Amino acid sequence: MIRQTVQWIVYFVTVAALICGLEIVTGLPAQTQASLPLGTHLWIALWCVLGLMVIAFVRLSRSYPPLFIICTTTICALDWLVLGLKYSHITIAGLLSASNVEIISNVLNIAAIAFSWAKDDDTGNTDNTKL
Repeated sequence: MIRQTVQWIVYFVTVAALICGLEIVTGLPAQTQASLPLGTHLWIALWCVLGLMVIAFVRLSRSYPPLFIICTTTICALDWLVLGLKYSHITIAGLLSASNVEIISNVLNIAAIAFSWAKDDDTGNTDNTKL
């Protein structure tokens, strides 16, 4: 239990550091960004590493119900995609507009909570028809 807690803490600290790095790098003037390693493309490297954290999330979530993992992983991947669009300065419209992404994330969060509550025993069995 302690090992899992430490793994989650390391995961969240790493994700927070990557997002802060993205915010800092993309907030710098173009001339300053050019002097950084990878120049003006450093944000892409940070964004790609952040994408790998979605895989780490799935690995850390392996003890949760499968539908919970699917919903929360979809939220992580959607947020990762929106961050990439935001920092690449691509206009976000349609399905990936800020309000739509927020609605989709909220629906998926509600579904994930419902799926985690559906777990009826310690084995992870979600078959509620079993007596």
